[in-house]
Amino acid sequence: MENAYVRIVLSLLAALCAGGLIGLERSRRGRQAGFREHTLVCLATCQLMLISIFDWHGTTLIAHAYDASAGRIIQGVMSGIGFLGAGGIIKEGFSVRGVTTAASIWITASIGILIGVGFYFPALVTTLLTLGTLTLLRRWEERLHRRLELKLHLRQQRDGALHEPAILSLVAVHGFTASSLSAYGAGDGRFLDYKAILTTVDETSSRRLIETLTNDPRFVEFGLSPLE
Repeated sequence: MENAYVRIVLSLLAALCAGGLIGLERSRRGRQAGFREHTLVCLATCQLMLISIFDWHGTTLIAHAYDASAGRIIQGVMSGIGFLGAGGIIKEGFSVRGVTTAASIWITASIGILIGVGFYFPALVTTLLTLGTLTLLRRWEERLHRRLELKLHLRQQRDGALHEPAILSLVAVHGFTASSLSAYGAGDGRFLDYKAILTTVDETSSRRLIETLTNDPRFVEFGLSPLE
């Protein structure tokens, strides 16, 4: 009986530490899901897995071998965590935030499951690897030249409209390369619309292009959105 209670307490404390460490890193970065969220996720998954390890008999706890049917618990937990992680993903301007936090919530849940079934060593290794990924690899990732792909839509009056060479030159001045450029008439022939896919490695290029298009009276409408 004492061994059962000790193991439960140690498992929950280990889950608290593992989830808390990962959560602290997220909180330090100012992410939405931080210390408390990761700690609760890890604790919750751990205690759910403990259900498959211990039985309550009257006033005592009896430990038994791992029940393979607990796979259903794991499946349900990970499905639920998927919805929780998706709630932290938000679209902000031309970027999407929260994907890393969602991934860290997912791995935190799996660590809680490992601790719950008593796999302490792989849980420790996974925690260390997760912390290393979130800290060390982040610095390496920041040095990469990430491409930003945007969808461009331009609408002009047909009379005096800019054509393909001028459009390509305009976006090139702002640091973009264009592909899949197409043109078609709209508004019973009164307008000339252009659509293109723009690519750049400079995140400030979009702001400069927007300012140029806004101040140019030749463009009746324009749209610039991330390529999904």
